[in-house]
Amino acid sequence: MAVVSIAEVLKKAGELNSKEEKVEWLRKNNSLPLRNILTLTYDKSKKFLIPDSEPPYTPSETHDTQGMLHNQARKLKYFVEGFSPDNIHQIKRETIFIEMLESVHRDDAKVLLQMIKKKPFVGVTKQVINEAFGEIIKDGKEN
Repeated sequence: MAVVSIAEVLKKAGELNSKEEKVEWLRKNNSLPLRNILTLTYDKSKKFLIPDSEPPYTPSETHDTQGMLHNQARKLKYFVEGFSPDNIHQIKRETIFIEMLESVHRDDAKVLLQMIKKKPFVGVTKQVINEAFGEIIKDGKEN
């Protein structure tokens, strides 16, 4: 069975008509990387240690990288205040992010860029996310 990319999961969730369908789809495609990306995008209390602007990077031209973000997501901790080791220099942190963008499918790279800008995904609300995965977004602000 082919791995569904995180970008594909979010795109389809946004296209589904009912809240119940969206919740079911997210649950069906549940993964720690997906939950982490959603939490980092929607939870305003999570602060990034990298700029929220798009860095210069070369989008991946490789077609078979849909599952790569699932592997690369373990690096997300390097970009989040309170989770990143203190001994990483800012230039190294930003280099890791650029390398991550360049190693994942171009659509997943867009998901990462949307995440650091804290821009909600079309058709995916905090309410839907919390119903699908439990109260993973706790800051009380609705998007």
